[in-house]
Amino acid sequence: VLDVALVPEELRSTQRVPLNLALVIDKSGSMASADKIGYARDAACAIVDQLESYDRISIVTFDSNVHTVLPSTTASDPEMIKRLIRNIQTGSNTALHGGMVTGAAEVALHQNVEFLNRVIVLSDGKANVGPSSISELSRKARELGDQGISVTAMGLGLDYNEDTMTAMADASGGNYYFIESGDQMVYQFQ
Repeated sequence: VLDVALVPEELRSTQRVPLNLALVIDKSGSMASADKIGYARDAACAIVDQLESYDRISIVTFDSNVHTVLPSTTASDPEMIKRLIRNIQTGSNTALHGGMVTGAAEVALHQNVEFLNRVIVLSDGKANVGPSSISELSRKARELGDQGISVTAMGLGLDYNEDTMTAMADASGGNYYFIESGDQMVYQFQ
């Protein structure tokens, strides 16, 4: 019998890698059901609460159209950023590809190898405007990953399209999470 114990070295610093994020929020009509838009707003505010003033953030929304709510900026005014997020209301169709591309363009403006450069898509994955097939969305996500911008996909609601959301994250080397309820959000972002 051999008893082995591993003791990690003392943590010297708790400072993390700076973030360069685009929060890409689906505000299509399907997000009104089961308060998915409420989960998306809560999730986005939860990530803002964890940002440091040196992190960069942009906010992009999409339904039939794509809109940059907040161009890339430092996270030095979290209350203003959260106000913008809380004002997001649902619309019509789902231009998921356009939202992801616009979010990536915001990240690319300040892309830095010293930062974690990431697009976070909060959606139910029901794309129906512009390129909307799994192959088209994952192909674009792969291109972004090759450019050093990964996609984290957060599937919202019990009726989300898991195949689409997982494919985008996997293709870019990003992460995928399913958000069933508001209670899970803070844990996932941490």
